[in-house]
Amino acid sequence: MDRVHGKKREKVPMPRPSEKIAASGQEVEKDESGTLLGVAIEAATDFLKAMPGSEGALATYKRGRRAFDALKALVERSNAEVFSRLDHWHASLNDRLKNPQLRYNDLKHDIGIFETKSPEYTDAGEVTMVFLPGDTSLEEAKSYGFIPKWGKTIVFTTPSGFVNCDPAKTKQIFLNVIQDAQREINKVLQDSLSQKINVISYSAANGAGYYTANNLLPKDNQGRFTSVATGSGLGKEIFNSPILKEIRKDAIGEGVIDGNDFNKVFYDKEFGFLLPESNCSHLPESTTIILGKNDMYIPLEFGEEMASKAKTINSKVELQIQPWGHIGTCLYTAHMQNLKHMKSVQIMQQDLTEETFDKYEQIFSSRGLILPQDEVKIWASVFTILCRSRESLNDSKLILEDDAKRNIETIARDFLTAILPETNKKIAIFLSLLNERVIGRRLQTFQ
Repeated sequence: MDRVHGKKREKVPMPRPSEKIAASGQEVEKDESGTLLGVAIEAATDFLKAMPGSEGALATYKRGRRAFDALKALVERSNAEVFSRLDHWHASLNDRLKNPQLRYNDLKHDIGIFETKSPEYTDAGEVTMVFLPGDTSLEEAKSYGFIPKWGKTIVFTTPSGFVNCDPAKTKQIFLNVIQDAQREINKVLQDSLSQKINVISYSAANGAGYYTANNLLPKDNQGRFTSVATGSGLGKEIFNSPILKEIRKDAIGEGVIDGNDFNKVFYDKEFGFLLPESNCSHLPESTTIILGKNDMYIPLEFGEEMASKAKTINSKVELQIQPWGHIGTCLYTAHMQNLKHMKSVQIMQQDLTEETFDKYEQIFSSRGLILPQDEVKIWASVFTILCRSRESLNDSKLILEDDAKRNIETIARDFLTAILPETNKKIAIFLSLLNERVIGRRLQTFQ
């Protein structure tokens, strides 16, 4: 499929699977070798080769690439089943969901401070608090793209025991996290009383996200609040989620009658009501709630209920419903946050025409992907950069010969997490498992 780019209507081919040729002792895509995408693939291959103690990592990466191509083939047949497939696959590979007793005593959260000063990203002076999805370590969060690549980030993990059959254990984790969040906010404001602080929260961690954005940040210090894959409470979500059925059985065994009964615990004399539905009266002016239409962990209706309540109080609250499942919505939003702050993407976006953006919108719509217009423009810019030849990029405003030293290789490395997440070893292994267990059979069915 061809696209039209720029004012000169330059045609550039879409990256696609193609014949492989040997180059410098490794395999590269023949049609991609002269593009930024080719540079990124080569860099990823070199990275995996060089990893200490990772024999077979390159073969794993190649399997991951094949699985990634298979996933793209599945998306060509867009429907709800496909978009929620990753949720089912993840659940089938997660021992702590199949045997939730393994999670119930995992109650300790971690805090990480990250400060990025890459010249490739804007807004280096921003401070962002991130509340991670459950059972995601700081190292995993960094490799998956959950940690913003711009400015200073204060990151809180959510131990797997947060989603528990015993609501009292969940409440204690909740209190521990928001107490630490308050301490971290105080530290930031000691250094700068006027510093605005952004909040991004994912999945079950939205309780802490809403509480922090609504109650812990003074009005003058509220930055942007982004709530991803949220529900309105916690109990109703557990009692209605098809993937959390084993936890639901255990909760009933503990004497919890239903979701409302589970939620009764979430009040504290010092901190008040803790759940999201009770903490939306003073949200930041810039608040966005992003939900997955095909979420198999937290049914869409509970996120819509939360958004409706927030919008009733503040009409400026923005609701976005993405076509993905739960995991896809979290990963997509994290990558999009980084892409929006990339200088190269912002520069390219200025050079593209509305006609180009319209063509991309049509491409996405034909696959059932109804995305916000600003995100369509981001992807148009990203793919334009990835498909341009080295010569074309060298003559563009993207390449700077100043102290920043922004060259093609630097930009390519920054694209790795956002565009090619499977270059991370753990994701490559995960994709290879999908390839071996599921995708091969499904492709045979399609063929």
